Amino acid sequence: MTAEKIAIISGKGGVGKTVITANLGSVMSHVFDEDVIVIDTDVSSSHLGIHFGFYSNPATLNSVLKGNHKPEEGVYEHETGLKIVPGSLNYDDIRDVDVYNMEEVIKEFEDKADVILLDCGPGIDRETSAAIRSADKVLYVSKPSFTSLIDVMRTDSLVDELDKETMGIVLNMVKGKKHEIDSSEVESFTDMKVLAEVPHDNLVEESTSKGVPVSIYNPHAKASRSIEDLAGRLLGKEPEKKKWGIYRKFREFLPGL
Repeated sequence: MTAEKIAIISGKGGVGKTVITANLGSVMSHVFDEDVIVIDTDVSSSHLGIHFGFYSNPATLNSVLKGNHKPEEGVYEHETGLKIVPGSLNYDDIRDVDVYNMEEVIKEFEDKADVILLDCGPGIDRETSAAIRSADKVLYVSKPSFTSLIDVMRTDSLVDELDKETMGIVLNMVKGKKHEIDSSEVESFTDMKVLAEVPHDNLVEESTSKGVPVSIYNPHAKASRSIEDLAGRLLGKEPEKKKWGIYRKFREFLPGL
């Protein structure tokens, strides 16, 4: 088994890229029964673990890159069956991190999953470049606005330079307003296929505050259904029987569900 490594990137911050990564990984794992590892490669501004209620971990990608822990020590299994390699939330852990060995570290996980999702930092910096080099393919996340798409195009120049396959673009936080750019315009402007339009959903912010992906918090939410469709499209699979026991488990300790 050699995992397909997908870098999930955006041209700028604030487009919900980490939300898409966290929920795509969760859905691939608990709905499509794939063995998935999600890795927070944004080591200077890590947020991925927060979406799963991970706030403090002895081993992180930061400590693995520093050589303080082995790669397998940085892997944590979530209740969904998803495996997570979080980044550190500690400022001191940013110091002396050598991202240039990221590709070598990520290769250590290749035979341990079907899919590896790399949650990348926004824009073009050394961390994002290292993550893209580590990936087989790239998936873009953008809001339906020209400012977001212009930054996507800027980032795509790096992707082309590194000769990585572009899977397409996910439009996130779509509100259906007249000023938003529709899918056909996005495809014409970027020369990329729009793979999904994930609607703006207040349940996303609510679920994040609870440390639970929205796809688990409420699988019937508009955003959850859209991300499930996206996962199936990326995997080329129909969903397995839903593991509703996971949903019920979260209901037990989140009475607001």
